[in-house]
Amino acid sequence: YESIHYFKLGHTGNEGPPGFPQLLHYFNRMLIDYGWGLIPAGLIGIYSAFKLNKKYTCILLTFPIIHLLFMCSAIVNFERNILFLFVVFGIFISLGLLFLYGKLSEFIKNSFVKTAVICCIIAVILSLMPLKTLAYRYNPPIDSRNIAVKWVNENIPANSMLLIPDELYFKTSDLRKDIKIVTYPVYAIQKYASFQQKFYDFANSSGEYYVFVPTVTHDERWPEKHIEAENLNPLYELLFYKKLNSEKLILFGHKKLNLQTPIIIDPIFSVNKVSSVRF
Repeated sequence: YESIHYFKLGHTGNEGPPGFPQLLHYFNRMLIDYGWGLIPAGLIGIYSAFKLNKKYTCILLTFPIIHLLFMCSAIVNFERNILFLFVVFGIFISLGLLFLYGKLSEFIKNSFVKTAVICCIIAVILSLMPLKTLAYRYNPPIDSRNIAVKWVNENIPANSMLLIPDELYFKTSDLRKDIKIVTYPVYAIQKYASFQQKFYDFANSSGEYYVFVPTVTHDERWPEKHIEAENLNPLYELLFYKKLNSEKLILFGHKKLNLQTPIIIDPIFSVNKVSSVRF
């Protein structure tokens, strides 16, 4: 299946012409992460590694090169498939920087001048690095799930039951241990009527409990999913506001939950308290 997926069917939003365009795509991804300052250092590192030991360098480079060529021959271009190339190239970047330092030590004997030159090189490399990308990695945006953890730990009573949808990818290990966690699949509730009834029967028999209710949407790359996603929000309203006596306690997040490709940052969901069945 994966061969057909990568080489024939493709994947909307993550595909391109095979061959050189795919190579440029992956190179651009590496450029975004390393910047123009470190790419030359990595190439110098490959050169210095060949000078040190051709045999071991060829062994180290053989698999990454073959794998990269293989991925470039596909239609689909997931960056996750070449993550290990970043590690390998990082090794060569280190070798390249050591090689440059050694050459500087050979030609510049004065320690003050050498330090000044090294500082200039570092300044040039830093100026060419993707600082926005680095800032994003070290200072990520606030996520609604992290805020919800703090709220739940401070506001939900001990020995309460909390229902959390699988699609939220919620890290439950940070919640208090005296809260009983039950997960439920949004997609199954959406797609199967029998599961809707099963879920309602479970909710009906569970007494007082708390539940995360997400606001969902569809992926624009698959317009045919629009009706499914839009129908799910009324389903939640039916389950938690009409059939069950549900009280919305608080709302978190700013982005609707995408069922086809779940968003990573700041999904919208409410914490509801369900106390009894509404007849």
